[in-house]
Amino acid sequence: MKERKYATILRELSLNDIRKSISLARKTKSGDYFDVYLQMLNFVKKCRPNSMEDFIGITHMVYGWMPTILHLKLIKTDYKKLFNKIHNNKLTREDLLELKGMINNSMVGVSKFCHFVNPESYAIWDSRVCSKVITKKAYEYIVNNVDNFIAYNNRLNELKNENMDYLIKELGEKVKLSGKETRLRILELGLFIR
Repeated sequence: MKERKYATILRELSLNDIRKSISLARKTKSGDYFDVYLQMLNFVKKCRPNSMEDFIGITHMVYGWMPTILHLKLIKTDYKKLFNKIHNNKLTREDLLELKGMINNSMVGVSKFCHFVNPESYAIWDSRVCSKVITKKAYEYIVNNVDNFIAYNNRLNELKNENMDYLIKELGEKVKLSGKETRLRILELGLFIR
């Protein structure tokens, strides 16, 4: 019952909701979190990942960006096929569950991993974003629910096609933007900043 409620809330997320989040945020100083983002994206793009070694390297890079220790549970899988699904935005619910089991049992880790491999299709999902769009207290069972991530990612992929000029301008007044952020990253940052 609650799961449907959360999915409904996520489907109703609007650009005005994100704009409100931006308006309530204080101006953020530049820092490692924002400064290294583009370098990490460029690194993944250059390495053209398709192997278990690439999977291990990227997950460790992503977790170096997070305040959590990584515990990988590697399985025998076709990593090239997995990366192709991410690159082509073809991950299924089952694929996401498999990735979650491999990456700390964490949808946050999965979302960041997928985002760095395909930033045009996968938005970053974490407890701070969740607390802005679902409930003030982002309980682990809500944040780590694959269906909540799917609903969030689908909704942001819909919103990225709307006119976001005013949103980008207002966000740029709060955080230093490079101009190279994807539209999904703009939307996610609008929810992430405090």
